[in-house]
Amino acid sequence: MNEKNTKFCQSCGKEIDKKAEICVGCGVRAEKEGSSSKKTKGPIWKRWWFWVIAIFVLFVIIGAFSEEPEIDPAGQEEEKKDVEGAKEDEGIEEEIEVIEISATQLSEEYDENKVAADSKYKGESLKISGIIDDIGKDITGTPYVNLEGREYSLFGVQCMFNRDKEEELIELRKGQKIILKGEVSSEMIGNIIVKDCEIIE
Repeated sequence: MNEKNTKFCQSCGKEIDKKAEICVGCGVRAEKEGSSSKKTKGPIWKRWWFWVIAIFVLFVIIGAFSEEPEIDPAGQEEEKKDVEGAKEDEGIEEEIEVIEISATQLSEEYDENKVAADSKYKGESLKISGIIDDIGKDITGTPYVNLEGREYSLFGVQCMFNRDKEEELIELRKGQKIILKGEVSSEMIGNIIVKDCEIIE
C-alpha cells in the first residue's frame, strides 16, 4: 500500500487503508487521522457543576454568620426566676404600712360613722392594741379573742384566728393587755370583725 493512503490500527498495529473506519485485522473501529484519544478539557470554571458547588458553599458561609445563638431554655427559666425573686424582694421592702390603732379608738370611729370607718379600715391590715374581754369559739369552731371597745360603745372588736393557731390562745386571760395584727373584714351584730389575726405581743 502507498504510505500516504494507509495508516496503522491503534489496536493491533496492522496497516490498513487511510479511509477505513474498521480494522480488517481485529475489527476495532479505527480512529480518524488527526483525532486524539483524549478530549481537551476546558477551564474548570466553565463547567456547570463548579457553579453548583460554589453557590452551595456560599449559602453555607452566609448561614453560619447569620445563625442566631441557641437559647438555653434552662438558662432562660433561671433568669425568669431571678427577675421574679427580685420583684418579690422589692414587694417586701415596699410592704404596705400597717395601721396602728387601739380597740377603743376603732370602736369609737365605728360608733360615730360606720360608713366612714368601713371606708377607712375595711380590707386594711391593722395592729390593734387592747384589753381582752372574751376568748372563745364561734358556731363554726373558729377561735376568737374579743377586745374591749369604748365604754357604752355599740361595737366591740372580735379578732378571728385560724384554727391552726388555736394553741396560741390557751395561755390568754380576760383583762390581759394584748397587741394583735389582722385585716378588718366586716361588721356583724355589733362586732368589728378582724380576720387572720396573729398575736404580736
